[in-house]
Amino acid sequence: MVRLTFSQLDVELSDSCVYDHVSVYDGQDDRAPSIGVYCGRVTPQELIQSSDTTLYVVFVSDEADSGRGFVVNWLAVDDANGL
Repeated sequence: MVRLTFSQLDVELSDSCVYDHVSVYDGQDDRAPSIGVYCGRVTPQELIQSSDTTLYVVFVSDEADSGRGFVVNWLAVDDANGL
């Protein structure tokens, strides 16, 4: 299992996060179930967790408005109890 948290998020804010955004998927690629799409300047506080051993993270950006980017921290755990 993989756990991911954001330490910082500062990318362009748009309706439905259509421009700059970070997408997280519960699997090996973008065909896996989407966990979330994140944009703007408010750092998500939620703990993101995979259902198996892989998370797929994609950053999309255009040439328009820019920010500082994002920082994520991840941790591999053996089971749902965090062991």
